[in-house]
Amino acid sequence: MSAVFASLTVVLLYHAISNIIQNRFAAWFAAMLFAVSNYFWQMALIAEVYTLNTAFLAGDLLLLSLWRKRGSRRYLLAFSFLYGLTLTMHTSGILFAPAFAWLILRTPHWKKSHWPLVGVMFILFLVGLTPNAYLSLRASASLRLTIPAVLVLI
Repeated sequence: MSAVFASLTVVLLYHAISNIIQNRFAAWFAAMLFAVSNYFWQMALIAEVYTLNTAFLAGDLLLLSLWRKRGSRRYLLAFSFLYGLTLTMHTSGILFAPAFAWLILRTPHWKKSHWPLVGVMFILFLVGLTPNAYLSLRASASLRLTIPAVLVLI
Protein backbone atom coordinates (compact mmCIF):
# COMPACT_ATOMS: atom_id res chain seq x y z
CA MET A 1 0.00 0.00 0.00
CA SER A 2 2.92 2.34 0.63
CA ALA A 3 3.98 2.03 -3.01
CA VAL A 4 0.39 2.66 -4.18
CA PHE A 5 0.09 5.79 -2.04
CA ALA A 6 3.53 6.93 -3.18
CA SER A 7 2.37 6.64 -6.79
CA LEU A 8 -0.81 8.52 -5.95
CA THR A 9 1.29 11.23 -4.31
CA VAL A 10 3.36 11.71 -7.45
CA VAL A 11 0.25 11.94 -9.66
CA LEU A 12 -1.47 14.43 -7.34
CA LEU A 13 1.72 16.45 -7.04
CA TYR A 14 2.05 16.60 -10.82
CA HIS A 15 -1.49 17.95 -11.19
CA ALA A 16 -1.04 20.46 -8.36
CA ILE A 17 2.22 21.82 -9.77
CA SER A 18 0.73 21.88 -13.26
CA ASN A 19 -2.16 24.00 -11.97
CA ILE A 20 0.16 26.36 -10.13
CA ILE A 21 2.83 27.04 -12.75
CA GLN A 22 0.90 26.23 -15.94
CA ASN A 23 3.82 24.27 -17.41
CA ARG A 24 3.21 20.56 -17.85
CA PHE A 25 6.83 19.62 -18.57
CA ALA A 26 8.15 21.45 -15.49
CA ALA A 27 5.41 19.85 -13.39
CA TRP A 28 6.29 16.41 -14.73
CA PHE A 29 9.99 16.99 -14.08
CA ALA A 30 9.37 18.20 -10.51
CA ALA A 31 7.05 15.27 -9.75
CA MET A 32 9.54 12.76 -11.14
CA LEU A 33 12.38 14.37 -9.20
CA PHE A 34 10.28 14.04 -6.05
CA ALA A 35 9.41 10.42 -6.92
CA VAL A 36 13.03 9.32 -7.14
CA SER A 37 14.29 11.34 -4.18
CA ASN A 38 16.09 9.15 -1.69
CA TYR A 39 13.87 9.74 1.34
CA PHE A 40 10.56 9.44 -0.52
CA TRP A 41 11.74 6.29 -2.31
CA GLN A 42 12.70 4.68 1.00
CA MET A 43 9.32 5.57 2.53
CA ALA A 44 7.56 3.95 -0.45
CA LEU A 45 9.34 0.67 0.29
CA ILE A 46 8.31 0.24 3.94
CA ALA A 47 4.89 -0.32 5.49
CA GLU A 48 4.28 2.99 7.26
CA VAL A 49 1.84 5.90 7.11
CA TYR A 50 4.27 8.34 5.50
CA THR A 51 3.22 7.90 1.89
CA LEU A 52 -0.45 8.06 2.82
CA ASN A 53 0.33 11.32 4.60
CA THR A 54 2.15 12.69 1.54
CA ALA A 55 -0.78 11.64 -0.66
CA PHE A 56 -3.18 13.56 1.58
CA LEU A 57 -0.89 16.60 1.60
CA ALA A 58 -0.58 16.48 -2.19
CA GLY A 59 -4.38 16.22 -2.39
CA ASP A 60 -4.67 19.27 -0.14
CA LEU A 61 -2.30 21.18 -2.39
CA LEU A 62 -4.19 20.06 -5.49
CA LEU A 63 -7.52 21.23 -4.08
CA LEU A 64 -6.06 24.61 -3.16
CA SER A 65 -4.47 24.97 -6.58
CA LEU A 66 -7.81 24.18 -8.23
CA TRP A 67 -9.50 26.74 -6.00
CA ARG A 68 -6.91 29.37 -6.88
CA LYS A 69 -7.35 28.60 -10.57
CA ARG A 70 -11.16 28.32 -10.78
CA GLY A 71 -12.47 30.09 -7.69
CA SER A 72 -15.17 27.51 -6.92
CA ARG A 73 -16.04 27.25 -3.23
CA ARG A 74 -16.45 23.48 -3.44
CA TYR A 75 -12.67 23.06 -3.75
CA LEU A 76 -12.16 25.13 -0.63
CA LEU A 77 -14.75 23.13 1.30
CA ALA A 78 -13.28 19.83 0.09
CA PHE A 79 -9.84 21.07 1.16
CA SER A 80 -11.14 21.78 4.68
CA PHE A 81 -12.44 18.23 5.05
CA LEU A 82 -9.36 16.62 3.52
CA TYR A 83 -7.01 18.69 5.70
CA GLY A 84 -8.84 17.37 8.77
CA LEU A 85 -8.29 13.84 7.48
CA THR A 86 -4.65 14.68 6.82
CA LEU A 87 -4.15 15.59 10.45
CA THR A 88 -5.69 12.31 11.58
CA MET A 89 -3.07 10.46 9.56
CA HIS A 90 -0.01 12.28 10.88
CA THR A 91 0.15 15.42 12.98
CA SER A 92 3.13 16.78 11.04
CA GLY A 93 0.56 18.14 8.58
CA ILE A 94 -0.04 21.01 11.01
CA LEU A 95 3.27 22.47 9.81
CA PHE A 96 1.62 23.14 6.44
CA ALA A 97 -1.17 25.24 7.99
CA PRO A 98 0.59 28.63 7.58
CA ALA A 99 1.37 27.91 3.92
CA PHE A 100 -2.17 26.73 3.23
CA ALA A 101 -3.60 29.81 4.99
CA TRP A 102 -1.34 32.02 2.90
CA LEU A 103 -2.49 30.27 -0.30
CA ILE A 104 -6.11 30.81 0.68
CA LEU A 105 -5.88 34.42 1.83
CA ARG A 106 -3.57 35.65 -0.93
CA THR A 107 -5.81 34.38 -3.71
CA PRO A 108 -7.71 36.95 -5.79
CA HIS A 109 -10.87 34.86 -5.25
CA TRP A 110 -10.79 35.44 -1.48
CA LYS A 111 -13.01 38.40 -0.71
CA LYS A 112 -14.70 39.79 2.36
CA SER A 113 -17.80 37.89 1.34
CA HIS A 114 -15.92 34.63 1.96
CA TRP A 115 -15.39 35.24 5.69
CA PRO A 116 -18.75 33.63 6.64
CA LEU A 117 -17.50 30.54 4.81
CA VAL A 118 -14.81 30.10 7.48
CA GLY A 119 -17.39 28.64 9.89
CA VAL A 120 -18.46 25.99 7.39
CA MET A 121 -14.81 25.26 6.62
CA PHE A 122 -14.11 24.80 10.33
CA ILE A 123 -17.04 22.40 10.72
CA LEU A 124 -15.85 20.35 7.73
CA PHE A 125 -12.35 20.37 9.21
CA LEU A 126 -13.74 18.97 12.46
CA VAL A 127 -15.70 16.32 10.55
CA GLY A 128 -12.41 15.33 8.93
CA LEU A 129 -10.93 14.89 12.41
CA THR A 130 -13.67 12.45 13.51
CA PRO A 131 -11.56 9.30 12.96
CA ASN A 132 -9.46 10.44 15.95
CA ALA A 133 -12.60 10.75 18.08
CA TYR A 134 -13.76 7.30 16.98
CA LEU A 135 -10.42 5.74 17.85
CA SER A 136 -10.49 7.39 21.28
CA LEU A 137 -14.00 6.06 21.95
CA ARG A 138 -13.05 2.55 20.82
CA ALA A 139 -9.92 2.59 22.96
CA SER A 140 -11.88 3.63 26.04
CA ALA A 141 -14.49 0.93 25.33
CA SER A 142 -11.83 -1.77 25.25
CA LEU A 143 -10.35 -0.40 28.49
CA ARG A 144 -13.72 -0.69 30.21
CA LEU A 145 -13.90 -4.34 29.17
CA THR A 146 -10.40 -5.21 30.33
CA ILE A 147 -10.37 -3.41 33.70
CA PRO A 148 -12.89 -5.78 35.41
CA ALA A 149 -10.99 -8.75 34.02
CA VAL A 150 -7.79 -7.41 35.54
CA LEU A 151 -9.53 -6.87 38.89
CA VAL A 152 -10.76 -10.47 38.88
CA LEU A 153 -7.22 -11.69 38.31
CA ILE A 154 -5.95 -9.65 41.27
